[in-house]
Amino acid sequence: MANNKISSLSVLKNLPPERQADIWERLTVKSKTWQDTGYRAVRKWLHDDGLETSEAALSDFYSWYPLRQQFHQDEVTTNSLLEQLKQEIPGLTEEQLDQLGQRTFSLLAIRRQDPDSFVMVRSARSKAELEKAKLKLREQAESRLAGQAKLAREKFQFDAAKAALKCAAELKVISKSKLSQADKVNQARLKLFGVEGT
Repeated sequence: MANNKISSLSVLKNLPPERQADIWERLTVKSKTWQDTGYRAVRKWLHDDGLETSEAALSDFYSWYPLRQQFHQDEVTTNSLLEQLKQEIPGLTEEQLDQLGQRTFSLLAIRRQDPDSFVMVRSARSKAELEKAKLKLREQAESRLAGQAKLAREKFQFDAAKAALKCAAELKVISKSKLSQADKVNQARLKLFGVEGT
């Protein structure tokens, strides 16, 4: 039963804004042209229009819709303020603007005494900060690996050059021999590193 309620509410939440406004109006306004309002009447109206839902989902929609509208209005107010700040203080970075936007949105939620919006904004901000920290750690790890690879390459090159100098005379003999190129390489590897090629 709970899953049906959730899925019915999800259907209502995903309707186009105009359709949601129609449902909200039918739930809240007594009109001379409508015979009845209320959950049962609106559910029947939606059913006749091909949309199945429940009275419980309509009740949840009734609670959710004004909060969503207020959330949207707060978003518009915040974005408008940020645009104004960009023009008045062009030196603000994107990060500073983002922080100001988060604070403004949070203050609007607190002023309305809407703890859900406040918690949602805080959670989104914490999540973004966590993702930023993870990215920084990943970049540091990649940088460390790149440094280790560079050191390993330099050590290998140094050891190879040292071995080549030590065996220079023998390598010269191998180089001038009548062996095939592949055999010369194998002989040189054996002299330098003590291993034969495969």
